[in-house]
Amino acid sequence: MIVGDRAVASSQYKRGEALESERGAPEGAEALADRLAKHVWRPTDVFIADIAETENGFRLLELNTFGTAGLYDCDLQAIVQAVSAYAA
Repeated sequence: MIVGDRAVASSQYKRGEALESERGAPEGAEALADRLAKHVWRPTDVFIADIAETENGFRLLELNTFGTAGLYDCDLQAIVQAVSAYAA
């Protein structure tokens, strides 16, 4: 999840063909999320970036709005704190 100009929480939800949710993400995915958060254009101030690992590295799959995306095993406390602080 990206709030403002920083990635605040992450979760994996599919590994290979297996659906499994796990808090956190591989370093390459987190690095891409950090770059997306600091990008000049963002779809909204709070959004989700779905990132996939491909044979060519980590790539952006899609962007989702906060209200329409699954949070899986993301750190919910970190999300609430970041969104609340950003909205204040």
